[in-house]
Amino acid sequence: MESFQKFILETATEELCQNKPCLWSFSVKRVKERKNIDLGIKAGRNRRPGITVWNRYTYRVVFLTTKNNGQPKVDLSYCKKKEKLCSEDKWTNSPRIFITRNGKRIFRFLKEDFLDTEKPLALFCSDCEREIFYFLKEVFPDEP
Repeated sequence: MESFQKFILETATEELCQNKPCLWSFSVKRVKERKNIDLGIKAGRNRRPGITVWNRYTYRVVFLTTKNNGQPKVDLSYCKKKEKLCSEDKWTNSPRIFITRNGKRIFRFLKEDFLDTEKPLALFCSDCEREIFYFLKEVFPDEP
C-alpha cells in the first residue's frame, strides 16, 4: 500500500471518522474471512459500500446495496469525495441499506479492523455530512 493511502486510512480511522459518518469501500472477501459476514461473495461481488458511525469503542457499520430490497434509500451526495477516492466503484447515487440473509443490518467493527495497511478490510472513500442520518434513521434511531 502506498504511503499516502496508508496515511489516509490511518487518519480517517483515528480522527475523521470518529467525528462524523464515513463512506468506505469494503472488500467482500476480507470481510468474509475476518468477520464471517457474507456480503455477496457467492455472487462474485468484490466490493460493497458501507457507512460507519463511531460509537464509543466500535464502528457501527451499515452496508449498502443497489438491489431494491424495500429498505430506505441512502443519498450518497452527502458523501461528496466518493468520486475521487473510490472512483473505480460504480455505485448508484441512492443505494439502499443491505440486509444479510439472517436479517442483520448493522455490524460492529473495532477500530483495529480498519488499520491493516497491507490487506485493508476497507478503503476510505469520504466523510459524510450529518444529514446522512436522515436516511439511516431506521438503523440508528438514537443519532441526531
